[in-house]
Amino acid sequence: MNNQEEVKYERISRELRSSIRTGTYRPGDKLPSLREICRTYGVSLGTAVEAYGRLQDDGLLTPRDRSGFFVSGLTSGNLPPPRQPTNSGGPVPVRIGAMAIRILDSLGQPGMVNLGAGIPSQDFLPSKSLARSISSAARSNPGGLSRYSGVSGEIGLRRQIARVMNAAGVTGAPEEIIITNGCQEALVLALQAVAEPGDTIAVESPTFFGLLQAAEGLGIKVVEMPLEYPRGVTPETVARVIANHPIRACLLTPNFNNPTGVLMPEQDKQLITKILAGAGIPLIEDDIFGFISFSAPRHRAAASYDNTGNTILCSSFSKSISPGLRLGWIQGGRFTEKIKEKKFLANIGTGTLPQIGLASLLARGGVLRGIRRFADRMHGHMLQMRRDIQDLFPPGTRMSEPQGGLYLWVELPGGLDGEALFNRCLEQGISIMPGILFSPSGAYRNHIRLTFSAEPPQVCRAALRKVASLLPDIPRTDG
Repeated sequence: MNNQEEVKYERISRELRSSIRTGTYRPGDKLPSLREICRTYGVSLGTAVEAYGRLQDDGLLTPRDRSGFFVSGLTSGNLPPPRQPTNSGGPVPVRIGAMAIRILDSLGQPGMVNLGAGIPSQDFLPSKSLARSISSAARSNPGGLSRYSGVSGEIGLRRQIARVMNAAGVTGAPEEIIITNGCQEALVLALQAVAEPGDTIAVESPTFFGLLQAAEGLGIKVVEMPLEYPRGVTPETVARVIANHPIRACLLTPNFNNPTGVLMPEQDKQLITKILAGAGIPLIEDDIFGFISFSAPRHRAAASYDNTGNTILCSSFSKSISPGLRLGWIQGGRFTEKIKEKKFLANIGTGTLPQIGLASLLARGGVLRGIRRFADRMHGHMLQMRRDIQDLFPPGTRMSEPQGGLYLWVELPGGLDGEALFNRCLEQGISIMPGILFSPSGAYRNHIRLTFSAEPPQVCRAALRKVASLLPDIPRTDG
């Protein structure tokens, strides 16, 4: 298939996805025949077959013998969302690091089916284009192998990131951006810039265990702010927590909380940034999933509502372009110079050649369209996994309904122990994430996090069937 045909099948599948998402074609509706697609779009039969194959791979289309193609049952199901703690507790130290490392090490075992770590398959990412871009950068910029890029990173990549973030409503000069080794380093640098050992920060609950690991490593205590479905952490909760505790910073993921996929409403983002700026409490925003939206090309970052320099924006291309490249960034607001100091002390700077290659790829254009296609595929995978869990797991199971990102958050029925299930799954060659990692207070012992980004839907369903078969023998817990 030539490049022109490839563009055509992508256009066909994208337009049909949009029609399914907006309800033009509803679950059970018959889609146009392959011959109709050929006539409508002026394409070959092979292109039409490829377009429908993509929709079938993503769980959006079901072929029926001698009847044609039909929209899959896309209802997300009627399982209620997981339950949340009702009140914020006081500051607590974090002690999950050893467990997190043990769990993450186990995920790299050969032959493991990955339902736990949000590492997208290379089949869903522009790996070949990126490889060509880095190879070209090595040939045309041999000096990139023999020099540091400076503390802030390559100016060419910082310019491209500044343009990319315009779609999130974030304006700012490239000089305000610092390239990091993934979003994790960005978060660590942000915490180092605003807090000292023994200080307390406020975080969403549940929250990404990497944030908790960073707090643990820096000796920082945590106050949990329970999110509400489907809003996330509310302005009222933020105001109450900062009034009752000596908070040095508030760390949030407004666009698609990890692990729940909850999207904070725009008015809440705006009000929370105003509350925190008024109190002089920095907001650290983790925006790593900002472009992986199931409902719009891009939702605004909370930083877009802040004109005081009080918000530190952290992000990365690890979830949307290349996990292995480990290129992220931090836009530091009024803390930029202090973040630069911390970055220099940590590792002087980030690798030069990968930055040049990524900057070249971004400059050629089309990357955001590719991320949009990736998000569409993840939407289909998510819907399929929700259906599979509803079909396979016992009554009493509760589950989030993500608006973006790469994860489902599942509350196991009857208080079943998520860590015990994790251990049993490893014996079966399946990785999941136990909920205990996502809270410093152990609030989610009967939860698990699952990803729909790493394996094809049919592989996920087979693995989920095995997971469900283990549940009758899993012990119960009190939390």
